[in-house]
Amino acid sequence: MRNLTKISLEALKYLRHFQRSSYRDASRARPSPEVQKEAESLMQGYFTYLLERELNTPGFLKKVRS
Repeated sequence: MRNLTKISLEALKYLRHFQRSSYRDASRARPSPEVQKEAESLMQGYFTYLLERELNTPGFLKKVRS
């Protein structure tokens, strides 16, 4: 069975904007903190799935931000 994750409509729109836009346009997006956190979590899960290992970078970034 696959692990499924629910995605809010706002997060889906935000991720689609990144997919379809140039870096310049995508970097101008200012999502709510909740949507940003959800998108980061989704991307971390996706990258972990692709690489088949946990990433160290997200933990490091969290430490730097706090």
